Amino acid sequence: MELKQELKLKQTLSQKMIQSANILQMGQIELKEYIEEMALENPVVDLEERQPESRKAGEGEDPSGGGAGTFDSERRGVPRGV
Repeated sequence: MELKQELKLKQTLSQKMIQSANILQMGQIELKEYIEEMALENPVVDLEERQPESRKAGEGEDPSGGGAGTFDSERRGVPRGV
Protein backbone atom coordinates (compact mmCIF):
# COMPACT_ATOMS: atom_id res chain seq x y z
CA MET A 1 0.00 0.00 0.00
CA GLU A 2 1.41 3.36 -1.08
CA LEU A 3 0.53 6.68 0.61
CA LYS A 4 0.81 9.94 -1.28
CA GLN A 5 0.46 13.49 -0.09
CA GLU A 6 0.00 16.36 -2.52
CA LEU A 7 -0.29 20.10 -1.98
CA LYS A 8 -2.00 22.37 -4.51
CA LEU A 9 -2.33 26.11 -4.37
CA LYS A 10 -5.01 27.80 -6.41
CA GLN A 11 -5.48 31.56 -6.59
CA THR A 12 -8.70 32.96 -7.89
CA LEU A 13 -9.56 36.59 -8.41
CA SER A 14 -13.06 37.81 -7.74
CA GLN A 15 -14.79 40.11 -10.19
CA LYS A 16 -14.41 42.97 -7.71
CA MET A 17 -10.64 42.40 -7.42
CA ILE A 18 -10.28 42.42 -11.21
CA GLN A 19 -12.33 45.63 -11.44
CA SER A 20 -10.21 47.23 -8.71
CA ALA A 21 -6.99 46.33 -10.53
CA ASN A 22 -8.35 47.81 -13.76
CA ILE A 23 -9.36 51.04 -12.00
CA LEU A 24 -5.92 51.36 -10.39
CA GLN A 25 -4.30 51.15 -13.83
CA MET A 26 -6.43 53.94 -15.33
CA GLY A 27 -4.99 57.34 -16.12
CA GLN A 28 -6.53 60.54 -14.81
CA ILE A 29 -8.71 61.28 -17.86
CA GLU A 30 -9.82 57.66 -18.25
CA LEU A 31 -10.69 57.49 -14.54
CA LYS A 32 -12.69 60.73 -14.76
CA GLU A 33 -14.66 59.34 -17.72
CA TYR A 34 -15.24 56.05 -15.87
CA ILE A 35 -16.58 57.87 -12.80
CA GLU A 36 -18.84 60.09 -14.92
CA GLU A 37 -20.21 57.02 -16.73
CA MET A 38 -20.76 55.27 -13.39
CA ALA A 39 -22.67 58.32 -12.11
CA LEU A 40 -24.99 58.16 -15.14
CA GLU A 41 -25.65 54.43 -14.70
CA ASN A 42 -25.93 54.34 -10.91
CA PRO A 43 -28.33 56.75 -9.15
CA VAL A 44 -26.48 56.23 -5.84
CA VAL A 45 -23.29 57.79 -7.24
CA ASP A 46 -23.44 61.58 -7.08
CA LEU A 47 -20.64 63.75 -8.45
CA GLU A 48 -19.86 66.89 -6.52
CA GLU A 49 -18.54 69.61 -8.82
CA ARG A 50 -16.22 72.07 -7.15
CA GLN A 51 -14.55 75.19 -8.44
CA PRO A 52 -10.77 75.37 -7.96
CA GLU A 53 -9.80 77.59 -5.06
CA SER A 54 -6.99 80.09 -5.12
CA ARG A 55 -4.98 79.89 -1.91
CA LYS A 56 -2.78 82.53 -0.38
CA ALA A 57 0.73 81.46 0.61
CA GLY A 58 0.59 79.54 3.89
CA GLU A 59 -3.20 79.53 4.08
CA GLY A 60 -4.93 76.17 4.37
CA GLU A 61 -1.71 74.17 4.62
CA ASP A 62 -1.57 71.04 6.72
CA PRO A 63 0.55 71.77 9.82
CA SER A 64 1.64 68.11 9.94
CA GLY A 65 3.49 68.62 6.67
CA GLY A 66 1.28 66.15 4.80
CA GLY A 67 1.29 68.31 1.65
CA ALA A 68 1.68 66.16 -1.48
CA GLY A 69 0.93 62.88 0.27
CA THR A 70 -2.46 63.88 1.65
CA PHE A 71 -5.76 62.86 0.08
CA ASP A 72 -8.31 65.55 -0.69
CA SER A 73 -11.67 63.79 -0.68
CA GLU A 74 -13.39 66.95 -1.90
CA ARG A 75 -11.52 67.17 -5.19
CA ARG A 76 -13.54 67.89 -8.29
CA GLY A 77 -15.28 64.81 -9.69
CA VAL A 78 -14.92 62.60 -6.61
CA PRO A 79 -18.02 60.45 -6.17
CA ARG A 80 -20.06 60.87 -3.01
CA GLY A 81 -22.10 58.10 -1.41
CA VAL A 82 -20.07 55.21 -2.78
